[in-house]
Amino acid sequence: MSQACEAPVPFGRLVAYHLGELREDEAEQVEAHYFTCASCSQRLEVVSRLEEGVRTLVRGGRVMVGTTVAMVARARAQGIVVREYRTDPGEHVQCTAGPDDQLLVTRYGGLHGITSVDVHFRGAIVGTDRAVEMRMQDLPVDQTTGDLVLIAPAELNRSFPPLEIEVQLTAHAPGGPRQAGPYHYHHRPWALLDEGERGRRAGR
Repeated sequence: MSQACEAPVPFGRLVAYHLGELREDEAEQVEAHYFTCASCSQRLEVVSRLEEGVRTLVRGGRVMVGTTVAMVARARAQGIVVREYRTDPGEHVQCTAGPDDQLLVTRYGGLHGITSVDVHFRGAIVGTDRAVEMRMQDLPVDQTTGDLVLIAPAELNRSFPPLEIEVQLTAHAPGGPRQAGPYHYHHRPWALLDEGERGRRAGR
């Protein structure tokens, strides 16, 4: 493993460089750094391997995309700050996003033998009668773990109000579609948590 960088290029800046979204002078600064820094060069390789998922995250800014457990482990090994939660059908998870987190990963288990799923998120905003809803179609299941693995910018999660979230999956199974879930997430913003509750929602 390469020696840790004392002044690593921020994750978002590496992503923007990889996508060609920096000004020429900014791109030259990044290049000058990673050409002489093995640690940041390896982090850039992680960004490159995230490929279309990273592109969607940066350009869309408000979405989740599918990835693999191995890719998450690689990102974490290169110093990208990842907060990760995993649930099996019927389970409840207390979740949040801390101020230093860069990526938020949610994993949905119990999907061995399934190749892809459709996802339906329903979230009730605590203390109101308002709700949020989102659907995603044909997301791949990690065949090594039997989990659906989703990544999102932690900044997106930090923008959420307190939410009670239910996730239902429609699995594309050989015998026809079947339901998996529900999976329950109880999100609370980091700023609203006391130290004890932050520890209980650690997630990393």
